[in-house]
Amino acid sequence: MLSGLTLLSKKVVLQYIKADKRYYLSSQCPSFHRIERSTPLYLDSLEFHDWGFIVDEFSYMLAQIEPKHIMIIFNDRHSKRLPRGITLQLALEKLQENLIGGRKIEVKSMTFQLENEWTQRILIPKDQSFQLQTLDAGNVNFNQLIPIIDVSSLPLKELKVNVAKTPLLDNYHQLTEKLIITDHDITGARFAPVINLLNHPELKNVVLENTCLLEEDFWGLAQDWIRNNRAVGSSLDTCIGKWRSPIGYVFYTRLNFGGTLGYFKEKNGLIREDTGICNILPLDHSSQIAIRGYKDQKTSTIRIKMEVVPCSPVYLLTVENLPLLLRNLLTIDSEDFYFKQIPTSPYRSIVTFNGDQRTKMMNSEDFVDFCDENLAPRSRELKPKIY
Repeated sequence: MLSGLTLLSKKVVLQYIKADKRYYLSSQCPSFHRIERSTPLYLDSLEFHDWGFIVDEFSYMLAQIEPKHIMIIFNDRHSKRLPRGITLQLALEKLQENLIGGRKIEVKSMTFQLENEWTQRILIPKDQSFQLQTLDAGNVNFNQLIPIIDVSSLPLKELKVNVAKTPLLDNYHQLTEKLIITDHDITGARFAPVINLLNHPELKNVVLENTCLLEEDFWGLAQDWIRNNRAVGSSLDTCIGKWRSPIGYVFYTRLNFGGTLGYFKEKNGLIREDTGICNILPLDHSSQIAIRGYKDQKTSTIRIKMEVVPCSPVYLLTVENLPLLLRNLLTIDSEDFYFKQIPTSPYRSIVTFNGDQRTKMMNSEDFVDFCDENLAPRSRELKPKIY
């Protein structure tokens, strides 16, 4: 008969078992309980909710079905009644202790969706820290969450905060590489501190997820960035106001600052597929500000972005390139115009006009000539689809 696994072997095996299977194994095998809790837990995601937890997309939900009866529902499939007399508060405390209490946990993404103050007091861990990559504070005061972040995780790759719930901090640049502000319509007294935050030279990447900046405010930020000669890699991403177009922001900065209208080139000479029309403002001999609109594919919203990028070649908005460039100007998301290559051949491309599929060999030098010849402005029905 084979001997059992050694203590070290058990720990190695447990590290590669899914979290929900580990929890179940620990609850069914008392001899594994101590070993399992002392083994580091590696998670992709951990979510805190008023009703319980979601651990790697497996949910643990508590529900009060009668005044003195609590039920725990596992991943919306199986359920179990807890002993009579256990309150919802006590059940949440026990669930928190069993799932995360006293464990060493590394998690890629942690999210807090706690709306009630009493659940925040129960579920936010105390005297415990986590190694994180991204953190979504939801409507929780971020100051309450700072102690749970292991210092070795700083700066985080991404941090989401609601500044209405959290006093603005001076050291966000030390806490995260990318700050996402989730507030809706930041106005009044809260607007000036946020503008100061957007101008912080060491906080490079900021996203206003639900706040729309007017063209005048966007222009003022562009002025500050030019005056302060912002570093390469700095970016501001914001949604745009109702009935507004990204083109309005692009041309507003063009009218006030000048600049160059055009599109970025890839190294192979083709138009960059992730950008629409840009207004490009030089900063120094090695960097420039690009202001452009784009469509967020995840949320299907139109957004405006200002970023500092290294100087790179552009397709200028000139008479020669007008047939090529007007296609993006006249469409919202610009996706129906981009020229894409077949991976098997770097210079072979298939272009479809009203179902007529053509194959053309070309290099980057004759790309503009090809578009001038084939993509002259036509009716909407003749718009090319390029794959």
